[in-house]
Amino acid sequence: MNNIRTKIALLVIIGIGLYSCKTSENELEIKDGLVRIIGKVENYKGTYKTGKLTYFDALTRDVQDKIFPIDSLGNFDFSFNLAHPVINSIYFDIEGKYFSDFLIEPNTNYEIKFKESGFQFMGKSRIQNQEISNFKDTLNFVFGDRMNKADRLHEQNLSIDDYIEFQEQLEDEKLSFLSSYSDTHGMSDRVIRILESEIKFKTAHAWINYRFDYSEKLPKPRMSLPEDFYDRLFTAYAIQKSEDYQSRTSIDYISNIVSVLSSESIRDNEVIGHLKSLNLFSPTEIAMLSKVFTGDRSVTETEEFASFIKVNEQKLMELNLRYNFKILLKNSEILKSGLTRDLVLSQGLSKFYFTNNLLPRSDEWDKLDELIENKWILNYLNDYSLKKISVTEEKFDPSQQELNSSLEEVKTGYIDKYKGKVVYIDFYATWCGPCRQEISFAKQLHEEFKHREVVFLNLCAKSKKEDWENFKKQHELEGENYLLTDEEFYLLSEIYSVGGFPTYVLIDKDGNVSDNNALRPSSMKRLYRKIDELL
Repeated sequence: MNNIRTKIALLVIIGIGLYSCKTSENELEIKDGLVRIIGKVENYKGTYKTGKLTYFDALTRDVQDKIFPIDSLGNFDFSFNLAHPVINSIYFDIEGKYFSDFLIEPNTNYEIKFKESGFQFMGKSRIQNQEISNFKDTLNFVFGDRMNKADRLHEQNLSIDDYIEFQEQLEDEKLSFLSSYSDTHGMSDRVIRILESEIKFKTAHAWINYRFDYSEKLPKPRMSLPEDFYDRLFTAYAIQKSEDYQSRTSIDYISNIVSVLSSESIRDNEVIGHLKSLNLFSPTEIAMLSKVFTGDRSVTETEEFASFIKVNEQKLMELNLRYNFKILLKNSEILKSGLTRDLVLSQGLSKFYFTNNLLPRSDEWDKLDELIENKWILNYLNDYSLKKISVTEEKFDPSQQELNSSLEEVKTGYIDKYKGKVVYIDFYATWCGPCRQEISFAKQLHEEFKHREVVFLNLCAKSKKEDWENFKKQHELEGENYLLTDEEFYLLSEIYSVGGFPTYVLIDKDGNVSDNNALRPSSMKRLYRKIDELL
């Protein structure tokens, strides 16, 4: 988007597009419930005494995980609460193997058997998942090449019209194929609706990601988009029924809407008013920050400002998060009331507050009560916040606690001791799917440089110690392995600009950052050349 005027116009268009998308009360109903899973690992080796289930929901998009014990015979039995049905957004990690792409629903019991060749549902739970699995296998056989091309289409720098035309045409072909397939295979109406929505929101997710230009190494926002970009998108892909928010693609689509609506500009005087309302800074500090926000950058060159930044780093982080949420609240008012806006607000609340151990202020709760139409979602968020923010010794809130470690201490403990060698850092989390996908390539990378002066430093963060220990065993991680505390991760992520997992950083022999967004191990020869240049 070019400028603020265009941004505001686009937001108005979003409101118009969503206004026409009405949902019935029955379709807005969301019910959470308990899920019980009884399982058996065939030919159980006993190497790993636990397994893990991980899932994302549309309400928070927060990572939920459940560690469960496996007995000596390979049996397990556990339960967990699920907010709503999820498909292709729930994953098993069993004996170092990764299983995904199935449907789990609240208030349901499942029997699962894990074999060397894969896994299967047993009993009554088998029918729906078997229908889904059989269809997807056939779909991949028929459309595999076209779907792979669609996934890479953003790299070709096509015009928006050509890009969307290809994605929509593929969607139409897949929906037509689903219709023909269901006629001949007797699929249930529930499964058909699930697959229709998953196919549709695959296109929606691809469409909203077009706002980034991928022609260079790092994606960047496009300098211009058609004025009807969001109007067309949200008109075609409004969330109208329960199946529309159950798949991983639709959950990520909602997350992208959060990003769009929380990045729009608010006038400078509103920034200053926001500063005052938080009661985080003194009048003198507010005056100094006000100059920065209104364009007077000279203040940033003063010793006073440098000292202020150093002392108030945590407060400024909180300011930024609360400001992002203020923008989201303001811009979401333009959206038509309904399920799309409800889910955008619930994910945004989790993204900016809950995952950072922050709570909304009372006036923000009041605003959420006004904007969120589905009161079950509002009550769920309120209950979730009480569980999420409950203080434990393990939790770290940089906005409210003193830092017990200095940046220099953390760097000395983890980074500086390897000076004289090239260091390749992998910041990862045990629950991160893309992190797992890189492991086999990382092993090849280690083999390539095993006799040279390269240190492979694997820094795990935002993960439980038990998960980390299991992860290391399951994947036989090579290199130097450490589990970071939240405080250590916060400090290192600040200097190395870690915005997500996985993030890779290259450090030269002198201890200087060569690339804080280095190539992934799967880049192979390109990464090998980069490391060679530093040796």
